[in-house]
Amino acid sequence: MRKLLFCFSLLLGISLFLVSCYHEQQEVRIRILSKDNQESSIIFKNELKEETLKLLKKTSYLEPVELTSYLKKEYLKLYPQKEIFVSFEDVMFPSKILDGKFIPSGKYPTVLIKIEEGSGSNWWSILYPEFFGVSYESSDEVEYRSYFFDLFKWLWLISEEVIKSSILGVF
Repeated sequence: MRKLLFCFSLLLGISLFLVSCYHEQQEVRIRILSKDNQESSIIFKNELKEETLKLLKKTSYLEPVELTSYLKKEYLKLYPQKEIFVSFEDVMFPSKILDGKFIPSGKYPTVLIKIEEGSGSNWWSILYPEFFGVSYESSDEVEYRSYFFDLFKWLWLISEEVIKSSILGVF
């Protein structure tokens, strides 16, 4: 029983240490919202995404406010007949897991590009850091998970293994 209590205390201590070491990065993101979910709107959103990526690759790193004005000017030249709104604001994003890396949900500073009313599905990426250019298509379906539930589920599984091994005399 003492060994079980020691193992549980050790795991709890390690878990608390890991939680205290966690810090959230505030990468600037870019998000493009299509006019609606009609096929023609989605096609134009994808065309705008490709053109935006080309524009971003042409420029060196720009501050978000500079980038916003740069994109507004370029969109006016490229698409004078379309209403494209570009702003810099905090936008809520769902959490994602990409290549085993967890990208937490939350409000992030974002260069937001809305085509007309922007009520359709969206594309987004993180500007400049390691995930730049990686696409996320979404209809805003969010998978909700609890960090603490997952942590305690993991601790419960570990404690079951410790109990089994102590009963069998292996521990």
